[in-house]
Amino acid sequence: MKKQDESLIEQLSKETKWTAESARLGLRANFHCEYCDLDFLASPENYKLIQIDHIVPLSIQNTLTNFDNLALACKQCNFSFKRGVDPRSTAGKDATRDELIQAAKEHIRLAKAKTAEEIAGLKAILNSKGA
Repeated sequence: MKKQDESLIEQLSKETKWTAESARLGLRANFHCEYCDLDFLASPENYKLIQIDHIVPLSIQNTLTNFDNLALACKQCNFSFKRGVDPRSTAGKDATRDELIQAAKEHIRLAKAKTAEEIAGLKAILNSKGA
């Protein structure tokens, strides 16, 4: 990490509610969801969606939290679409962090597509009622 980043981390942890670790995560992710690229600093609503995700869930890996296993994520990606998923199942046991993030992104994309199909079916039913 650059000296400038360390200075920002120190400032964020002193002047905001961000811990040093959370500030490091935020800077690494440019304060965007690492799965869908939502800009957390774009609005108060987006800011309130910030969560810290364990890329490989703790319940699956049975190890201590490791910084490289953490990702900045929005509530929708983390809780609604990725929750409990082990990206190693598609990326491989020895996958890099970037490969795990890509596998998680693909899982989220497919989960969103499935939800979109569900919504389309619901709309079709509702539209047929109004005809």
